[in-house]
Amino acid sequence: MNIPKVDIDSVLQKEMTRKEFLRLAGAGVLGIVGITGFLQNVNKLASPGNHAKSVTQAHGYGSSPYGR
Repeated sequence: MNIPKVDIDSVLQKEMTRKEFLRLAGAGVLGIVGITGFLQNVNKLASPGNHAKSVTQAHGYGSSPYGR
């Protein structure tokens, strides 16, 4: 996986229109929100107390404690 290196100074010195700036700023915000959300989901899945509890409950005749 080869990640391209971005020179921050060249991005800050680049002339751009308002539309380009808002698009770049929006992409940055969405990237940060997406990464943090992804990491929170991974953390929830990896937590030790996150096992699915299977509760078997009978339905129908004889399932209630009344009459036993």
